[in-house]
Amino acid sequence: MTEETNRVFEIVEYPEGETPDRDCFELQEEPVPELTDDDQVLVRTLYLRMDPGSRSKMVPPEDSPYDDSWAGDEPVSSGGIGEVVETTHPDYSVGDIVLGRHRWADYDVLTDDDDLEAVNIDAAPIRATLHVLGHTGRVAYVGLTEIADLQEGETVVVSSAAGSVGSIASQIARIYDCRVIGIAGTDDKIDYLVNELGIDEAINYKTTDDVQEDLAEICPDSVDVYFDNVGGEISDAVMNEMNTYGRIVQCGRIALINAEGGERPTGPRHEGLYIKKRLRREGFVVDDHEELYPEAESKLEEWYTNDQLQHRETIVEGLENTPDAFIGLFEGDDIGKTLVEVSKPPGERDDEIPSE
Repeated sequence: MTEETNRVFEIVEYPEGETPDRDCFELQEEPVPELTDDDQVLVRTLYLRMDPGSRSKMVPPEDSPYDDSWAGDEPVSSGGIGEVVETTHPDYSVGDIVLGRHRWADYDVLTDDDDLEAVNIDAAPIRATLHVLGHTGRVAYVGLTEIADLQEGETVVVSSAAGSVGSIASQIARIYDCRVIGIAGTDDKIDYLVNELGIDEAINYKTTDDVQEDLAEICPDSVDVYFDNVGGEISDAVMNEMNTYGRIVQCGRIALINAEGGERPTGPRHEGLYIKKRLRREGFVVDDHEELYPEAESKLEEWYTNDQLQHRETIVEGLENTPDAFIGLFEGDDIGKTLVEVSKPPGERDDEIPSE
């Protein structure tokens, strides 16, 4: 390698409230890492995936539900795509495009322990393997088909429906011939859900007077499945419109993440509803269901190829802007999946364009 330095983000302090800020992150410089053993690849980072669930990693390791907690004074990591520039791994060659768990860095050394796998660059745009055909799609698929046991013709409500997971979950429910109602927070998102993704109805929770009243009108037969990405007051409203034997998939809690610790609402108590309506509410971490990945990936690719799954991306350019891209997830402006473009992929870099 001729590059003298490698930029790497580290966590230097944990957030005081629930929403992280820029001061939690610090950009460090270090030498470009070297391969020190067999079965390693040095990759140039192309794209990093931003996930709101990673906020739960910004805590001491013992408090995180994930194995790869973002401990203080250690590099931050997330799913990413990179180009192999050096290798001692028999399965990968220089120039290969790979998925893996990347540090927020220009370069990183990956092994099989980092969920390393090759990207089929001919199957779809490579970025799609970070969301609709990858982790995001698997979360939506497992949540609906395994956790909720979704059945054709049911009524499904999805909160944060224009987000990365919510938009895929909404479309999967539609593929199952379900009646789908999305909840989002801007008119642009409502338009996207109804006119681009083709779901049945959508509610702008910021402009309506009463989410529960709207749901009661839209869903006279009540709600069978609620795919909950937010928690908080929106979920309280949906809970009151659940059908007997309804299922709630707890995928996220972004409304509570946005609330400062001392101001977090306690909300109403739903124990009576659980009993009266025989409701089932289950949280999940998709990594606990790896045995379903082949099935999920096969179905997602089938639906994507048949134009049954659409997706939208928000691309933030530059490694130095990665914390801002991550923090932006909690401000609610993005549609679809947020990715950081750290380096242009092969074929798009200026240094690869021949001079005339």
